[in-house]
Formats: sequence, structure tokens, C-alpha cells
Amino acid sequence: MLTQDKTEVLAPRFTVQQFIEMGELGYFKEQHVELVHGEIIVMPPQGFQHAEWLERLHEKLLAALQGQARIRNQSPVVVDTEQNDYLEPDLSVLQKSDEYATRHVQPRDVQIAIEISKTTLRYDRTEKLALYAFHGVPEVWILNVDKGRLEVYRDLRDGEYASRITLEPGQAITPIAFPELKLEWWT
Repeated sequence: MLTQDKTEVLAPRFTVQQFIEMGELGYFKEQHVELVHGEIIVMPPQGFQHAEWLERLHEKLLAALQGQARIRNQSPVVVDTEQNDYLEPDLSVLQKSDEYATRHVQPRDVQIAIEISKTTLRYDRTEKLALYAFHGVPEVWILNVDKGRLEVYRDLRDGEYASRITLEPGQAITPIAFPELKLEWWT
């Protein structure tokens, strides 16, 4: 007889293809979900602060990178069928390409993945950041909504980000992929 401490609940594992098909069939209506190592992760609904900062940052990036990159809003950017990962950052800065109409964005296309964090800060700093590093995303920004700070992770080494920069309101960031750009934060 198994005692309670020896039992284990196994969550069903899904492939990327199964996950996509479930979405197309309407299983995730009005839910923001991601697939992490075959497990479906339900993200909390957006609050008003999240929505506002998503829009502000999206507009700022569009204006600053016009013609230099593609900016995506809550669209899949890391689709790995071997690891069964399907991640949707809040914003992503991608290399310019017309291929996205015929294939999913791959990690090699991502220049910056951006997470706007209020209720998911711990998850974004740990599990999600580790996934971006594993998949080789060169730069990740995490907007800590409560503190009003932008955390910038870069310099991938041995599957981890070796550098973390924290920007306060009014400070500027120069993305690795755009060395000529100086983007003032939180203005």
C-alpha cells in the first residue's frame, strides 16, 4: 500500500503539435497559456498595469526600431518541438524576415524577449529566464512593474545569463543587437 508521501501526481505531457491543435480547437479560450517541457502553464490574466506597460513599451520599441526589426506582442517566439516548449513573451524584438508567414519564430530569430511582470515576477526570473537562456535568446528584459525597474539579462555563458543590469526610471539602455540605439527607460 502506498502512503500519501510516496504518491505522485503526474501531469499529462503534450507535444507542441498537440498544444497547437488544442488551441485551434478552442481549449484555451480567453486564457494565456504556454507549453514548458510538455506541461501546459496557465498564466494569470493581465491587470491594468500590465496592459498599460505592454502598450507603452510596444509603442516605444516600434518608434525606436522602425525598419530595423519586427516587434511582436504576445506571440510565440520559442517553439521547440524536441523540448516541447512553446513560449509567448509579452513582447519580442525579432530579426526582420518575411519567413514568419510560413514558419514559427525560432530562438535564433529573437533579439530581445521581454516580460512584463507583476504577478509572475518570480516565475519570469527563474523558470522562464532559464528557458530563454537554454534556447539561446541573447537578451531578456523583465519589467518589474511594482518597483518601476527594468532588469536586463544578457551575456549568455554556459546556458545562463552572466550579466544583469537594473535600470531605474530615466536611465538608458543600449540593446546588444542595436548598438547605435540609446533607449531611455520609463519616460
